[in-house]
Amino acid sequence: MIGNKVTQKPITKGNIDNNIFSIQDITNDVDQIEQLNPAPIDSGIPPTFIGKIKQNKKIFIIAIFGFITILIISIILILKQKNSTESNAPSDSNIPNCEIGEEDKCKTCNKEKCSSCNFMYILKDGECVANFTFWVEYNGWDKELIHNIPASSIIKKMIVDSKEIDFYNKYEFPSFPWIHKVYFLMDVSNSVSLSSMFYGQYNIEKIYFTKNFNTSNVKFMNSMFYGAYTLQSADLSNLDTSNVITMDNMFYGCKAITYINLSGLANPKLTDISKMFEGCVNLKVINLTNFNTHNVIDMSDVFYNDESLKSIDVSSFNTSKVENMVSMFSGCKLLSSINISNFNTTNVNKIYGMFSNCKSLTNIDLSNFKTQNIEKFGFLFSGCESLTSINFPMYGFPKATSFMNLFSQCISLKSIDLSTFITSNVKDMYSMFSGCISLTSINLSSFDTSQVTIMSSMFSGCISLTSINLSSFDTSQVTNMEYMFSGCESLTSIDLSNFKFDKAFRLGNLFSSCSSLSYIDLSSLYVKKSGIFNNLSQQGKIKINKNAESELKSYVKNELKDWEIIID
Repeated sequence: MIGNKVTQKPITKGNIDNNIFSIQDITNDVDQIEQLNPAPIDSGIPPTFIGKIKQNKKIFIIAIFGFITILIISIILILKQKNSTESNAPSDSNIPNCEIGEEDKCKTCNKEKCSSCNFMYILKDGECVANFTFWVEYNGWDKELIHNIPASSIIKKMIVDSKEIDFYNKYEFPSFPWIHKVYFLMDVSNSVSLSSMFYGQYNIEKIYFTKNFNTSNVKFMNSMFYGAYTLQSADLSNLDTSNVITMDNMFYGCKAITYINLSGLANPKLTDISKMFEGCVNLKVINLTNFNTHNVIDMSDVFYNDESLKSIDVSSFNTSKVENMVSMFSGCKLLSSINISNFNTTNVNKIYGMFSNCKSLTNIDLSNFKTQNIEKFGFLFSGCESLTSINFPMYGFPKATSFMNLFSQCISLKSIDLSTFITSNVKDMYSMFSGCISLTSINLSSFDTSQVTIMSSMFSGCISLTSINLSSFDTSQVTNMEYMFSGCESLTSIDLSNFKFDKAFRLGNLFSSCSSLSYIDLSSLYVKKSGIFNNLSQQGKIKINKNAESELKSYVKNELKDWEIIID
């Protein structure tokens, strides 16, 4: 190479440690590099521009050096701060335990020492007062004590003022996305409501309530953990629920929680537990031993869609005052059995959907149920795909007005004893047996259908049903019979000679997809009903009344060209 050789200091650990490299060192090296090729190269760049670059090169180099220095210092400070936090973090088994009433410990504290004297108190107007204080655990960091946040004044007001507090509207727990574990140590002895306290918290995984969290005056715990879908556990053993009257929606939507223990809670005044555990899709175990329900009125949706629950022990439940059991166990897909023999349903007036979509439930015993006040039984067993037997109460359902979808999609049910059913007030039988694909026969001789107005899809999809006796049916008030026998693939004959079609203006697809049907008695039909023979293509015999309108006779001939028409 032509030119002067650049002399370089070797880079060693000692050079770095002794800060041997300086601004002057860097500029000297640059000058040496320039001497390697002193002749200017014709690059097309004006000489004046190159001169300006040379004049400002030292400023540029100084700026680069300064930026690197600041970056290194910042990294060092961050690492020191993290190490300090980790070294001071408390362990789960050594959470500070400060008692209310220890204000004397803080009286000698000055402003600088107050927070370290007793973190349950802060210095205010020369005196230590209770402070909203909790430990938080960071994602990726350890625990740190947090106090004097904006919520502190809110909680102090809760402690001082004996008035109802609505967390959802005003005093909701502050949402810090970096918090995932919380230890509560403050006194809330004068608060009457913790409603929606953790509403919608999406990062908290664990919550611990220490003995200082005095809830003896709390009346409302409804929606307390509503929507806290990352919550994995909540230790409630220190909660005093002796005055609580509402726990509805308490754990609603807590998708991550797997175990809940309420065995130690005494709640003699509790009246509402509706939707209490709804949507806890990963909840596998729930301990309800000694859970006091003797004043509870509403149990609707309490276990709704708890898809992972395989068993529930409700033997301790006192249901003597319960009025609402709507969808109580609905959606408990893995629940294979349930003992409700102790249930007192004397005051229950709503029960529809109680066991719907309990896909693993094999049998249900309702023989002890009192049903004298219940009107709507719709969807009661709908979607119970494994159900093979049901024991009904002796005196039926005297006030029942709706059996809509009562047994729909009970695909394993082969027979049903309906002899105790009282149906004199029933108006709706829509899809009552629809989708019962294993049902081979059914005895409806005891049914009083004089008030029924809807029978649409009543037997649709009963593909194993070979015969059905409807001679006792009174259809004088029925307005809708659409799809009543649709999809009854094994049904070979049907006698509707006693049916009255005067008010039935919707008869479309009455026999659609009844592929084995070869005989129909419609001798009680006098006028044309459009769509009644839709999707009925095979050959067979049909009986119609000789006094039927000519329009009906023509309609039958046109629609059932391959059928033999019997005029009687």
